[in-house]
Amino acid sequence: MKKLILACLVLALFAPSLQARKKEEKAGKVKDLVYTDKKYDFSFSIGKGWKYTVQLDKKNFRIVLTQRSYDTPHDYLDTPEYTKVPRIVVYADTSSISALVFLDSLVSGTYSSDQKKEILKEFEILNEQAVEEGTERDKTVTRKRRTITIDELSAAVWEGKANYRKYIPKPSDPNIGMRVYGA
Repeated sequence: MKKLILACLVLALFAPSLQARKKEEKAGKVKDLVYTDKKYDFSFSIGKGWKYTVQLDKKNFRIVLTQRSYDTPHDYLDTPEYTKVPRIVVYADTSSISALVFLDSLVSGTYSSDQKKEILKEFEILNEQAVEEGTERDKTVTRKRRTITIDELSAAVWEGKANYRKYIPKPSDPNIGMRVYGA
């Protein structure tokens, strides 16, 4: 009887950890450098110079692409750690408003939604709060916006700009440095 109780206790202890090991569903698959999304049924090609991380299906961020090798801007040659790594984040969700109105809401200072909060965490150009130490930044300005049709669905292309000034210290003496201006 004691062996039976001990066996039941051991099983009861390991059952939750087996559930926790259950692999969570991914948002899609990559095969031959083509990403296909499971939930939204879209696909695109991934360039050879990019590595990818497919996110979990329960997230709206579907896949993150990070450029493997890139040129360090001239102003950052002495301090390459200040360079941002080029990356693309694919966000997919549904909305009751048009694509252009949705994009305008993201740069609006007054509109608020759960989707906007989620997006602002990941897309630094839209998030004026994500300014690093030693950086000053102007407001994000819309430069171009237009609608396009993808597979009979309305979509939007948006191009924005945010001017910034960044102080970069010299590695030999952190009290000496230079200001880098960019957009």
